[in-house]
Amino acid sequence: GGNLETRELRLLGEEPLDQADLETALANLSPMLRPAQPQALAAALAELRSLTCRQSGREVDLVATAWVERLATWPADIAIWALREWPSRSKWWPTWYEIEGLMERRAHERLELYRRLQARRAKTQEVVEAT
Repeated sequence: GGNLETRELRLLGEEPLDQADLETALANLSPMLRPAQPQALAAALAELRSLTCRQSGREVDLVATAWVERLATWPADIAIWALREWPSRSKWWPTWYEIEGLMERRAHERLELYRRLQARRAKTQEVVEAT
């Protein structure tokens, strides 16, 4: 919307982070990890198909189903971004390897932050249980 205030959050090591802040950060990050609905992925794939060249003779429905299943394991915005970004990089239909590489680079920091927050939560819970 343009009026959203954003702050960059990076966990480098053992910065002080109380339990409430930790839970808030995880709650805010969790929706950004949800996959797209299959219909949204199918629409993005259809757009990609219309903007790129493909080898003839491929089973379109089978290909679309396989792509939707794999894309559904990625955060929604990243999966759709990668499909929309590809035609600017190549006129040819991408391989899964190429799209996955785009998504990995784009999602790395978000997924790493989530892993670190989860590890911090587990460590905090271990300390609480030990006392």
